[in-house]
Amino acid sequence: MPTGKSRTMSLAIECLGLQTARGRLTFFMIASLFIYLLPIDVLSHLSLWQKLDIDAPSIGLTRAYHHVLHGNFEGAWDQNRLIFVVVALGLPIIAKDVYNVVKQLMLRSNHGRTE
Repeated sequence: MPTGKSRTMSLAIECLGLQTARGRLTFFMIASLFIYLLPIDVLSHLSLWQKLDIDAPSIGLTRAYHHVLHGNFEGAWDQNRLIFVVVALGLPIIAKDVYNVVKQLMLRSNHGRTE
């Protein structure tokens, strides 16, 4: 049976690789929590494109997502309208990953039962 340290390392590798449903969900939850908790003015200094003075369509997406997480959809729209496309494309992926993880957990718990 794997130790706690090897389990943690395995989950970290899953999160960074984004190749499994569990890894994607864990990464998404951690990133969302991080973005939710940070003040909006801290997020305004993250854009590499903005620092290079390149007008890219992705500038402001993190701040727009911050607004979405706080329920401020008007602020998200003002920050970057593309966030609604990103959310619309991301929600079905998240829903499928949640379904797959729950299904896997249910199969694991039913596998231990004897009838």
